Amino acid sequence: MTQRNANPTAENPLIVDILGFDGADELDAIVPFEVLRFAQSFGAPMQVRMVSCVPDKPIVFSQGLEVRPAKAIVPGEADIVIVPGGYWGPEHPVSLYTACHTGHLAPTLRALAALPNPPIFASVCTGSIALAFVGIITSSTKATTHHSFRDAFESIAGVAPLRKRFVDDGGILSAGGISSGFDLSLHIIERFFGKEMARQCSEVVEYPMNRSMYPDDDE
Repeated sequence: MTQRNANPTAENPLIVDILGFDGADELDAIVPFEVLRFAQSFGAPMQVRMVSCVPDKPIVFSQGLEVRPAKAIVPGEADIVIVPGGYWGPEHPVSLYTACHTGHLAPTLRALAALPNPPIFASVCTGSIALAFVGIITSSTKATTHHSFRDAFESIAGVAPLRKRFVDDGGILSAGGISSGFDLSLHIIERFFGKEMARQCSEVVEYPMNRSMYPDDDE
C-alpha cells in the first residue's frame, strides 16, 4: 500500500484522526491525542483531531467521560486513523462489540478501507479486533491486542496476536492494552518526524521509549 503523506510539511501536514465511539476506552483515545498534540506543539507538521462516526453527537466513553469531537470523520481526509479499543462482548450494551455489530463503527471503517488510497490504520488495545472484524486485519497481518482478548482476536482474525506492546506492519499499526497507546504514539512520531522529536515527547510525558512488557518485545 502506498504510504499517505510520507513527507509531511507545514503546507501539507500529517492528519491524524482518532476515531471515538460510544463505549471506547478513555485512555485508548486520550493518550494518543495528547502525546501527538505535544509533537504538534513542538513543531511537527501534523494535525491531530478527535472525530466520531456521526456528526453533531458527543462521544460517551466507557467510564462516562463525554467528549464533543472536532467533527465527524470524512473519508479521504486523514493520513492515519487511530481506532481505540473497548470491551468486546455482547453482555455490555455500550461497547466496542456493540459499536461494531449494531453501531456506525464497522460501516465507517469499511468505507475508509475501500478508499483508493486508504489511510494507515492504527489501533490501541482491542481496537485491533474491530480492524479484524471488518477485514482490515487478516490472517496475514502481524498485529497485537490486549492480553485479555487474545482468543477473541484469534477467532476473528484467524491468527494469534503477537505478544508485543506494539507492532508496525506497514499500513497497519497496533498497540497492546491501554497504556501501550504511548508506544503507538511515540512510534508514529519517530516514523514520520524522527527520533529526536520522539525523544522530546517521551521526555515531556515521562514515558520511556522502547518500554518492554513481553519477553519477545525486543526481538
